Parts: sequence; C-alpha cells; structure tokens
Amino acid sequence: NDHFIGYFSKEKWSPKDFNLACIMTLPPYQGKGYSKLLISLSYELTKLEKKTGGPEEPISDLGIRSYHSYWNLSVMQALVDASNRAYNMSVEDISRVTGIKKQHVLQTLTRLGVLAQYGETHIIRVKQTHLDKYKHSQQQAKLCDPAKLQLGT
Repeated sequence: NDHFIGYFSKEKWSPKDFNLACIMTLPPYQGKGYSKLLISLSYELTKLEKKTGGPEEPISDLGIRSYHSYWNLSVMQALVDASNRAYNMSVEDISRVTGIKKQHVLQTLTRLGVLAQYGETHIIRVKQTHLDKYKHSQQQAKLCDPAKLQLGT
C-alpha cells in the first residue's frame, strides 16, 4: 500500500549546477529518513545525466541538515567502496561517483575531519574504524536503489 510522503522538483538545466530546486517531506514522515531518500533519488538522476550538482540556494536549516546527512553517507560510502578495492580516491573521483559537486565534497570531508590540505593538495585520511562506522549507518539508511530506476524516454 502506497503513501504520499513528499516530493522534490528536479532542476534540469541550471547554470549553477543545482540538481534539486525544492524538496518537501510531509510532517508525519519527517525525521524518518524520507528526505534522504528523495535527495538520493535526485543524485541518482544527476549521475545518470553524467553531471554533478547540489541543492538550489539559499537552503533552509532543516534542508541543510538533511543534505549534510546524505552527503556524509554518500561520501563515506565512496571511500568504503574504494578501500574495499585498495583504491585511493581524489576529491574529483568522489564527486564523479556520487554526483555531488566538488565544493560540497570538500565541505563534507572537512566536516568529517578526514581532509588535510598541504598547499593546493588535498589529502584524504580515513581510519578503518571510521569506515566501519559508516558501513553500519549505510545499511540502515533509506536510499534510492539505482538498479530499480526506470526512466521513460
């Protein structure tokens, strides 16, 4: 049985690389991970377009909290996947595989405390315990399954 939980409007053509113009989750469903699900859907669509993007600005306090939560999970998942393949990722690599704009990847890595900067060079340093923590969080998150996306032409 289906329920309307909220909606988002996708930004198709944006000179500022906005991938989402508006997001709303109905009050009974707030705080249950559905905003993160809608955000993840917008990023999966962005990745299908082979672009990167972010939310239209300005963004509300509640919106930025939802985005920070999604960005944390998405960036850490990219790092977990890379560590499983013994592959070192750059900020550009993370941006490409997540669809998240480079500036938001940098902000997320800084917020997570895993980014060091030496001159113009950024170094990502993540402890295995940090990766393990996010593996568990990722399993519990409501996110869009890209394998189930079907787009009409």
